[in-house]
Amino acid sequence: MNILLFAIVGLIFAMLAWGLIRSLPSATLTARFTRHKGFQRHWRKVAKLPTGLKRLASFWPGRNAQVEFANVAEGTHTNGQITRLTDAALATRFFVVKIGSDADHVAVSAANTDIPLGICTDEAPAAEELVSIALLGAAPGTLKAVAGAAIAAGAFIQSNGDGTVITLKATSGTWYIIGRAITAAAAANDVIEFDPCLPIQRVVP
Repeated sequence: MNILLFAIVGLIFAMLAWGLIRSLPSATLTARFTRHKGFQRHWRKVAKLPTGLKRLASFWPGRNAQVEFANVAEGTHTNGQITRLTDAALATRFFVVKIGSDADHVAVSAANTDIPLGICTDEAPAAEELVSIALLGAAPGTLKAVAGAAIAAGAFIQSNGDGTVITLKATSGTWYIIGRAITAAAAANDVIEFDPCLPIQRVVP
């Protein structure tokens, strides 16, 4: 194997040397040849050779292939989805959740005055289960939610304080609009589709 590897490396150097020679002027070499564009172009190839050999060696028989990544925007969620642990069991999908006992946990919205975080798209049989959360105002497209009562299509909706959603209240209080219903709900526990938005505070005196 070592002989074959040396042969491959030698072949690569030979090809680079041939390309370098072809790029030089036909006249006698001068002290200015280092500024020749062709030389500079091929010298960049030589400079990148160690990286190329490292990648080539990763595919050598008996070695595990390695994948290298550039910067991938660590710490952001470009699809508007995050994964969190549950504070308690979640028996139903599409419940409204809020930040839980800490930043790594979520809990079902316990009051309609809570600031919602998003819609939990998973079920959790117990606490400390990982679930996916579609962030309100960040997740692309429409979302689904469980209705807590009849909702008309086109109505603005808010959390009902038990994981479900209801039509935006007109009574005195502080409520948070989380979107607009696309489909109607005939009764409680119907699943509706809605157009989500970042929670908007609405204060009714």
